Amino acid sequence: DAQPEFRPAADAEFNSLVIPTADTVRYTFLVDLAVSNGHPVLLTGPTGTGKSAYVKSYLLGLDTQRWSSIFFVFSAQTSANQTQDIIDGKLDK
Repeated sequence: DAQPEFRPAADAEFNSLVIPTADTVRYTFLVDLAVSNGHPVLLTGPTGTGKSAYVKSYLLGLDTQRWSSIFFVFSAQTSANQTQDIIDGKLDK
């Protein structure tokens, strides 16, 4: 029973919830192991399986004194130049 008890905040938005399951506990362990040892992480899988929600939840849980995160959305039409402009715009703030 390595899964933590889950009680969502009363004001939590439904689409932001990451329910602890055997898979999410496993992914958390593996991502945390890689990140804490300085290794990059890439999650792949079918559309709609929660990869983005999971990663966002993980990143927001990191120590803000040590880590900072920026979030942006890609689409099939997002170019490399647009990506660079988005990142530069976030860093200027």
